[in-house]
Amino acid sequence: MSPSAAPEQLPQIYHRVARIAAATAKSEAGFVTLRIGRKLCIIGTHGTFLGGKQGNWDDVPAMGRIPNMTFIANVRRDANFKNHPLLTAAPFMRNLVHVPVHGHHADVEASISLANIGMKWPLTATVTGILTELAMLVGDAIEMDKTFPQEVGPSSATPEGFSEARTASPAPDASIDTSGKFLLSTLLNRTSIRNRKDVAFITLRTWSKTIKDHQIKALTIAKKNPDGNFVDAIAEEIAQQVRKIFGNPRFSVVVPVPCGHSKEHECLSVQIARRVAQLLEVPFDRVFEHVDREGTSHPRKNVMLKPPKLKSTQKFESVLVLDDVATSGRHIELSVMSLRRIADHIAALAWIGPN
Repeated sequence: MSPSAAPEQLPQIYHRVARIAAATAKSEAGFVTLRIGRKLCIIGTHGTFLGGKQGNWDDVPAMGRIPNMTFIANVRRDANFKNHPLLTAAPFMRNLVHVPVHGHHADVEASISLANIGMKWPLTATVTGILTELAMLVGDAIEMDKTFPQEVGPSSATPEGFSEARTASPAPDASIDTSGKFLLSTLLNRTSIRNRKDVAFITLRTWSKTIKDHQIKALTIAKKNPDGNFVDAIAEEIAQQVRKIFGNPRFSVVVPVPCGHSKEHECLSVQIARRVAQLLEVPFDRVFEHVDREGTSHPRKNVMLKPPKLKSTQKFESVLVLDDVATSGRHIELSVMSLRRIADHIAALAWIGPN
């Protein structure tokens, strides 16, 4: 079982998944593997002996099927890992969390493995949920990845029907993109009432501390060109919570917080507000004048902001003002301050709030 030539470049998502999974379980190393027939390929690593590179091995015996997330206290004594090349190459490995990736052909095995975890088993429900969602992301990525199985091995090693199954998979634009799916899967559900001076507002989700940096990066990517299905998922969640909190409200209008750093195009907050208005069967209106702001949003810069200007003096009985993220609540505070000049009742809500 000697290593054969590894592909020089594969999608970085597998390395990112390995890194996020390792951080989530506080493990020393994480890696994503794919086996087709008797060929094993490491397609993503973090903190492992390979140092971020991939590796292929020929003639690797199939492991026994491990259908569920499993903790292996002593990998070297486990029959499923007998003669496994990872053990030969990774002498540091003691215990292992095996997270199977489902949905592939019988001769195809993919998994996320975490070595030497720093948490007690069983893992918490939050950690287990994040690892399960990451495994689903790996499965989706593999199905859409045109480099497989050609780069893993010759066509003769490809299980019959594997390529056909991939071709029949939904196109990326037919479902939520990877960044959006990651956010929907990992952001914590935590409905909270928050205060910014004399303005109260509601937030529905918050960051997960162990992977917050990765979530922020994913949100930055998602906001550049918001995926319609991602917007729909957020809007449906907000509309459901609005009905739950306010009963069956009849707001006069749904208003988005001004885009600002996201420029004047249909930024994420605008798209969310527009879709929420449709779901609540309420008019939508961008009542604020747009002002371009250079750079990126930051709480220290936000203290210098002034209330946004209104396009008109039209009066509303009740307003629902929405934002995608409320880091400090400053943008919502300023928006509410302006809206008080034209509305009798104002409810403010952001999808993500601070942790």
